Amino acid sequence: MKILRYTLIAQIVFFVLWGGYLILSYGNAETIWLETEPVDPRDLLSGHYVALRYSISTPKSETCKLILNDEIGQNRYIYMHISKSGKTLNALGEKIYPYEDKSCQKTPPATNAKGIWIRGELTPKLWGGGRQIRLGIERFYVSEESLLRNVRSGDVVAKVAVNKSREPRILDLVPVQNNDLSH
Repeated sequence: MKILRYTLIAQIVFFVLWGGYLILSYGNAETIWLETEPVDPRDLLSGHYVALRYSISTPKSETCKLILNDEIGQNRYIYMHISKSGKTLNALGEKIYPYEDKSCQKTPPATNAKGIWIRGELTPKLWGGGRQIRLGIERFYVSEESLLRNVRSGDVVAKVAVNKSREPRILDLVPVQNNDLSH
């Protein structure tokens, strides 16, 4: 009986500590906007979600492309230095400035590195060969009553928090009215 009691206490302590970490790790996190690209979600077992693909998952900077095409390297993670793009989007009547990749590296940036860095996972592409970048926020679960249930990636921008460990977390999805106001 004592073993069962200690096991239960250990589980409760574990989940309290884990929940506390998840809540506190995003307390002072940077908030950014990520532009999404179209994707077709189909998964009946996972519940209702919006499947997302981000424009920074297909990087434009040369250093990022080199790391993606480096088949010899067995790196699991890529660290992207991101900053506001020159693009302006209109969401909820406000101007939104999405972020884009500026450079990438295979190793974590120094803790005092300037700017915002986001960690992505390098995974094989499902088709076409090569690798892709997954941010771990490619699904945003919604309730059955949510208006976001029927939106598609590319029609929304994601408000994302990036903590000190360079991990992203979706805070909100916002529909985009006009795609590019910068012209």
